[in-house]
Formats: sequence, C-alpha cells, structure tokens
Amino acid sequence: MYQPSHLIIADTQVLIVEGLKVLLNKVFGTISQVTSMAELKQLLQYNPDSLLIIDNASPDLGGLENLIALRKAYPAAGIIVLSNHFNQAVIVELSHAGISHVLHKSADEEELTACIEAVKRGRRYYASYVLDIMMGKESNRGVSREGATLTHAETEIVRLIAEGLTNKQIAQRKTLSIHTIMTHRKNILRKLGVSSASELVMTAIRRGWVDVIDYQI
Repeated sequence: MYQPSHLIIADTQVLIVEGLKVLLNKVFGTISQVTSMAELKQLLQYNPDSLLIIDNASPDLGGLENLIALRKAYPAAGIIVLSNHFNQAVIVELSHAGISHVLHKSADEEELTACIEAVKRGRRYYASYVLDIMMGKESNRGVSREGATLTHAETEIVRLIAEGLTNKQIAQRKTLSIHTIMTHRKNILRKLGVSSASELVMTAIRRGWVDVIDYQI
C-alpha cells in the first residue's frame, strides 16, 4: 500500500493551506507548501513519491495541461486535486490522465481523510459535490455508509446497474432469478444508505467500483 510521509500542498490561498496543515500535521512527517510549478517540480525531484494536494486552477501552478504533464513525469506521486473550479469536461480529462482523486474546497475533514485513504489504497475517490457536478445534478443524497462492505456478488451487480441494465437483464446475465436480483438490489441500497440507482452509481464511482469515464451523461 502507498504510504507517503511527505505532503506537498500546492495552493496560493493562505487560509486553505493553513487549514490543511492543521488537519494533516499529525498524519505526515513533513508538510511543504509551494505556490508555483517551478517550486513544485523541484520538490518532486527530491521527493518523487510525495502526496500532492493541488489547486490546478491556480494560474501560478500551470493549469490543467501542466498538471497532466506532471502526472506523467512523476508517476510515483499521489495527486489530489482540491479546487473550486470544476466542470464535467475537466473531471473526465483528469480521469483520462490517471488523476482520480478529486475534492471541492467545500469538502469537510471526513471527505479529505477518505480521499487520502483512497490514494493509499489505489482506489478512486470523487467527493459527493464533484459527482453532482459530473452528473449534472443538484446535491440530493442520503447518508452514505462509508464503512459498509459488499460481497463480490453484490459488487458485480452494482457494476451491471451502472451499465444501465434492468433487473431482468442482470438476472439473465448472472443466470439468477429476478427475485434474487431484486433482493440483492434491496440489500445493496440498505447497506450503502442510498435510495436510488443514481445515488448508487455515484457511490460506486466514489468507491472505485465503476470508472467515471464509463458512466457519462
């Protein structure tokens, strides 16, 4: 499992940087701050496996294209994009570039912690607010039970639901009865604390069970 000891915060907003330091100073042995792409590249040369939290929208940090180039140049680094400026196209482009840990600056401590844990485990993480943007929806979600776990069979059914298959189609694909699929579906919704297929898909993307590129409007 990826275990970075060095955190780099690339952001020009002082309050954001200081807030992150307060929240994460017990998690990382060293925390560095940079405000330009040149400073960032210099630090990564000496600490190529650092965890990077970056606002890609800051002009001093080079923008989206430079961030994607940075991902290619330093593949051992973990990257979390933390910004106020997102749209569907940006999120998809980030995902294509292998950057799949995305937070809005309105994220709370729980989401930040969950995102860092996802980086360590090699799983995707898109904050709820970001998923709402990706799917073009207003925030309308229930309480997601982050600690809930699904069986292998349930996870496979989640993927098929995300593909848009009906209960009948899933039953045919899995060679099971419709009643069995409906029972699985009910249990999955209960475990995850969601009430609709769209909420289920958002949770699946967030957990890394479904690739955001494969589920687009």
